[in-house]
Amino acid sequence: MQEQMRVPVPRAEGDRHPAEAAELAWTETGVVARCLADGRSLDADLVLWRAGASYSADEILRAVSSCRSADLRDAAETILINAAERTDKQAVLNIAAAFSDAAGTRT
Repeated sequence: MQEQMRVPVPRAEGDRHPAEAAELAWTETGVVARCLADGRSLDADLVLWRAGASYSADEILRAVSSCRSADLRDAAETILINAAERTDKQAVLNIAAAFSDAAGTRT
């Protein structure tokens, strides 16, 4: 059996998630990261649902970019899925346009 490697500091202090270390544009990124780390996925899902269902296009762009920067790719996708399910199709189009503008692909 391999001997388990010991780290000099407790995991909670020495193994920071990128959401805690990085300067992120969306303040809820840290909340989502902590909820997921603590096994509170329903709490994280609620925050992500609210973002996708009610945020403006610019706010969604900021939230998704922040989650991706923090290596929370599933969280970013959850926001986008919830945004796509909006009944206000103009809002969905505005969100798509914001991402297109950010990528520099809009003509």
